[in-house]
Amino acid sequence: MLSVKRVIASVSGKGGVGKSLLAANIAYALRRQGKEVGILDCDVRSPNITCILGIDTSNINLEITSDRKRIVRPLWDDIFVMSSAIVVRNYRAMTITGEDVRAFLRQTVIDFEWPKELDYLVLDMDPSSGDSMKSVHEMFKGKLEFVIISSSDVSSLSDCQRMVNACNEKKPPIPIIGVVANMVGSECPNCLHRIVCRDCGTEISFGDEEKVKSLAEAKRIPYLGAIRFNPAIKERTDHGNPILPNGIAIKNILERIL
Repeated sequence: MLSVKRVIASVSGKGGVGKSLLAANIAYALRRQGKEVGILDCDVRSPNITCILGIDTSNINLEITSDRKRIVRPLWDDIFVMSSAIVVRNYRAMTITGEDVRAFLRQTVIDFEWPKELDYLVLDMDPSSGDSMKSVHEMFKGKLEFVIISSSDVSSLSDCQRMVNACNEKKPPIPIIGVVANMVGSECPNCLHRIVCRDCGTEISFGDEEKVKSLAEAKRIPYLGAIRFNPAIKERTDHGNPILPNGIAIKNILERIL
């Protein structure tokens, strides 16, 4: 059974906003601080954390203990990783019910063997505030905290507000560490300066950071900073190296959880 001191979940309320990227960077930064860290992919139907981390699940055979428990292994930078993509391999579809999702998450926490006590477990949540959120809230009461990530488009901001409300409505409420803006502004992959048009000097922007910051202020939760649009991030992520070239938001998160 998993023994862990604190649980940090990367959430948004919708897909494609950067939850997996954020989860990977939080876990990596905590490991750099000498902490024992695990990552649990809570998006059971559409798991992506192994792709982000460059883990080839086709070659992973989970060891079994004498009492028939599967052993969770450190698969990325000495960080323990568990995902449905490791258990159900070769990109097989997980067409399962909500109760099956909750059962799988309970199984990975209770019935799998985690060889070490973890200081931090980082959760890569699914896009909704439904089955997975209900499960982790039940399993990690008193230890669970959320970091919300949002882009600046109207649909992401509205889903972010729903996620904040869902956290507040839980009993007990889920503490929110803060909000991170993703894919706002832009920065050069080489020097990290903002990208501007060479003809007119206008900044090439892929989103408005102020919109995310305003949402955080309206909801009275900390604003943790931005992940700028940077072509290098996609290139790194596609090759299993999702570490952000400019980790200001991650630094701000660490200041609040260490």
